[in-house]
Amino acid sequence: MGKFRARGSGFTLIELMITVIIAGVVFAGMVPMFVNAEQASSGNQMRNIATNVAQGQVEKLRALPWDQLVAAYTSSGVTAPATASSPSFTTTLDSSSWAGSQFGDSYTAQSGNSSKVFTIAYTVQPGGGALTGATADTMNIGVTVTWTGKPTPIKPVTIMTIVSKQYAGPALTSAGFTISPTPSGPNGNIITTATDNLVATVNPSTFPSAQAQFTVVSLGTGSVTPAVASTGNLTASVNFTGDPDGDYMITSQAWSGAPGTSTPGAPQQRQFVLNLSNAPPQVTNLGYTPGSGRVVLSWSPSIASDFSHYEIDRGTTPGGETVLVSSITATGYTDTGLTNDQDYYYIVYAIDTAGNKSVASAELDAVPTVVPYDTRPTTPGGFAGVANQNQAVLSWTASSDPNQNMGLAGYYIYRDGAAVPYAQTSALSFSDTVGWVATHAYVVRAYDTAGRLSRRSATVTVTTAVRPGPYTMTITRNQQTAVTVVTGNDSMYPYSSGNQSGSTSITLSGLYYGSYTVTTTFSASPPNVQTVNPLNANKTVTVNF
Repeated sequence: MGKFRARGSGFTLIELMITVIIAGVVFAGMVPMFVNAEQASSGNQMRNIATNVAQGQVEKLRALPWDQLVAAYTSSGVTAPATASSPSFTTTLDSSSWAGSQFGDSYTAQSGNSSKVFTIAYTVQPGGGALTGATADTMNIGVTVTWTGKPTPIKPVTIMTIVSKQYAGPALTSAGFTISPTPSGPNGNIITTATDNLVATVNPSTFPSAQAQFTVVSLGTGSVTPAVASTGNLTASVNFTGDPDGDYMITSQAWSGAPGTSTPGAPQQRQFVLNLSNAPPQVTNLGYTPGSGRVVLSWSPSIASDFSHYEIDRGTTPGGETVLVSSITATGYTDTGLTNDQDYYYIVYAIDTAGNKSVASAELDAVPTVVPYDTRPTTPGGFAGVANQNQAVLSWTASSDPNQNMGLAGYYIYRDGAAVPYAQTSALSFSDTVGWVATHAYVVRAYDTAGRLSRRSATVTVTTAVRPGPYTMTITRNQQTAVTVVTGNDSMYPYSSGNQSGSTSITLSGLYYGSYTVTTTFSASPPNVQTVNPLNANKTVTVNF
């Protein structure tokens, strides 16, 4: 029997039938895969919609006033905070008419001619364990969204968040608050008017009774705080009259009602430069790099549109600066010829083309050094001085050396403002014999093995005592022709009685506190030498040969 072939084909009829059967089997096997893929895609779509619904409702809850969150909790009939095993769902938010109809227990999603209803449940629970809604500082809020029917399996979506009472009040808009007249300058932060109006902006539909609180604080030293007067729910006026030019921080914070007694929102701050004098703004960021016998100063450029030049003042005591350089346009200066480890104090002014001078920059304490890698020892503490008769007795507490590889070496004593040390010691005290009724000023500094000096201590002034006396000294001798000489041993107050002879009893008067030597000679006998130390009362000395 011959083979039958289909006309125009390279396949036999049998081969073609087998191919059709195999294709049918494969297609039948792929049908469930297509169905499963369609169901998975539909399930993902439902979960995406549920997630978006939950996130949107959470954001609405976060925007509610704190008092409404508390009401949502207490109105639900919940009397204790929910636990993970026993959640407490609020029924207040299920109402579509509550809080401006923002909530409700369902959401209908439209897709072409079909729709899908999602079920929404809410939790509003106070944080802090046993705290009730009225006294809690935080609220744990959440939204759970699910659906019924296909596609399955159904996987509910829950989004949780925490709202803090601290800033649960009205939020300022992105603009925050405005100032009028509008500040000037290249950065829009220079206030040139004495009285300015401050206006805060919030969402009035969420917080219809919102009010704002403004504070203005000087960022300088020794400046006064400007007066701020409330002129309305969200406005205030600030009066800078009498306040010095300089940097100020303005803070605005919105409240759900009266400031201080209602729920606050997050504050916003803006820094401004007050320039009522029309002088350039204060020079900022004054700093230095140390070197041996020099310091390299630097600061930020002046933002004044009519800037002319800078003035640099220098001193060796805080507040004691005098003019060093009166005209420089660069934003840096190298000061040379300085003494290493001496504190130098600098301030910088900006001057405009009209000759107006800014307020002084912050004072800079700069210290030249040959060893900038070595940190200075700490300043000796508790420096004190007392008088002990004709001595100034100084004492202090130990310094420390931050660089342990160097180590503390000792202390220098400076007297009466001298630039070079008067004395040095490794002890924590020093006695200076200066005489009677003498006044001296002292400073102590620590130094380490690398030679770095600490800052100077506070100055201590000591005045020694009045020299006690006068006293009398009576010398009795058993030889009338003996000769006696009395000498004082105080180099600052030398004394010699001269030869005293011709009597067995000699009395010297007008002698003051101190050490005296009594030397008596007679014939060929060795001298009789006695020391009176100290003479602090009337004294009798007996001399026998």
